[in-house]
Amino acid sequence: MPVAAIKLEEIGAKLFTHILKRCLLTKKRSHLCIQTPIFAPMKPTRSQCFTACIHSVKEKKAVLHSELAALAEGVESESKSTAGDKHETGRAMLNIEQDRLARQLAALDEQEAALVRLQQTGGGPIIAPGSLIETDRGWFFLSTALGRITVNGVSVMTLSPESPLGAQWLGLAAGTSSAFNGITYAVVSIQ
Repeated sequence: MPVAAIKLEEIGAKLFTHILKRCLLTKKRSHLCIQTPIFAPMKPTRSQCFTACIHSVKEKKAVLHSELAALAEGVESESKSTAGDKHETGRAMLNIEQDRLARQLAALDEQEAALVRLQQTGGGPIIAPGSLIETDRGWFFLSTALGRITVNGVSVMTLSPESPLGAQWLGLAAGTSSAFNGITYAVVSIQ
């Protein structure tokens, strides 16, 4: 990454000065000394978390659609055969699998709709559904339970507001702490 591509707003003037001094001390005046960053990754933002969550849901939906298409082909080939009970059982098993995948797809549609609704709400000074929470134990995004996502190289755990931890955090402000299962979480910031 050439020096000109580094934005002072992103890494801060003090950090830029530190990098520049380090380059001058090592007598590497080319852009090579800045290629391996020595600074921490950028903090994730609420909008980036929404984008990552929606992307994750869409990827999962695409996988389910392809599985449903493959099952539809299987049902089609099973229904062409009329050899008896064995084929009827196979067709029934494929239909059960299709129903299971359809329920998963409906759940993902609900998660995507919930994310879109939450995205339109504004972040505030207290924890509410849609909040991005920085704690002393990591980042949490109170939206839908999708597991871990990575935003700007930072791991963010997505939680549902209905989860035990998410429900306990609702209404907390920055600077407060909460204990859950013997672990204390100090809220550093809220977006």
